[in-house]
Amino acid sequence: MAVSTSHRFVEIHDWKEEAWTLANEALHLADLMTDDARAFVQFGDAREYIAFWDLLNSGELEHVVEQQKALGLTEAEQALVDHAYHEAEILKLTDEIAMKLCIKAYGLDFAQHREIEHMTWDVTKEPGYHRQRLDFVKRPMWYTNESHDMQLPAEEQAMLARNILFDIKYEHDRHLIRHDLEEFYHSLDDRAMETIHGIEGTVALVASLLSATTASFVVSSMCMVVYLVQKLLSYRAKSSLDSNLQNLAKQNFGGKNRGRVPWAFAGAFFLYASVVTFAIIYLQTSSYHADDVNDAASRNWLIMRTLFYSERIVVL
Repeated sequence: MAVSTSHRFVEIHDWKEEAWTLANEALHLADLMTDDARAFVQFGDAREYIAFWDLLNSGELEHVVEQQKALGLTEAEQALVDHAYHEAEILKLTDEIAMKLCIKAYGLDFAQHREIEHMTWDVTKEPGYHRQRLDFVKRPMWYTNESHDMQLPAEEQAMLARNILFDIKYEHDRHLIRHDLEEFYHSLDDRAMETIHGIEGTVALVASLLSATTASFVVSSMCMVVYLVQKLLSYRAKSSLDSNLQNLAKQNFGGKNRGRVPWAFAGAFFLYASVVTFAIIYLQTSSYHADDVNDAASRNWLIMRTLFYSERIVVL
């Protein structure tokens, strides 16, 4: 039982570590795409353009999102993951617009940049466009639509491309991704802490039940021993040649109560076995999620609590 409890805590730790790793990986991938797009827009380095599209076409971000969903999320946590992915798509659109403007501004050949050769955009058709205008009134430059923006002078195209990748709206969109993933992780933290408390309560309850049933079993065992000794002495007295012992053996000390001792012993044993069986099955079949055990203090606390409850059970 102690091993099963410790194993559950290890599972919780592994689950939490996986959630933390996936959240960080999603942020890292979004940052990599931003860095590649910004580097290409600033310097026109084809290597950054290739790196951007290699990462985008690799499907790594989608794979991370699917792994996050496989963790067993609540509806609210699922919504946070979906919203973060949606914000990443908005950033990707801005990146692609900026890169296409730069290709035109630098006089590069679209035949070598076919990924965005035929892409179009229209800011007025984006969801929440009018609200964005109100929220970012200090944004210096806005893209409009492909037909208009691709006809701008080269210098203005390059300036527009740089602005939309470094302005307050772009940073706001990046912040939304980070905020959603942090909220997602904190939600897992809270849910896992509740699970840890549930494990503690269950183990404490099992330990208390084992204490009570063990005491009951011990008392019943003592009564059973006394009962068997009485039966043995009674049989020996009946077989004795001494008339006084024979008369004493005929007396029914305790009346019918002595006959209930075996039943009491059997009941105590059944109760004890039931509690032990419940504890084993519960710890073997129940599934738990992760708790915040990343730092050394949390791990030490967890180990001490596990040893404490395990020792209570084993000693009993």
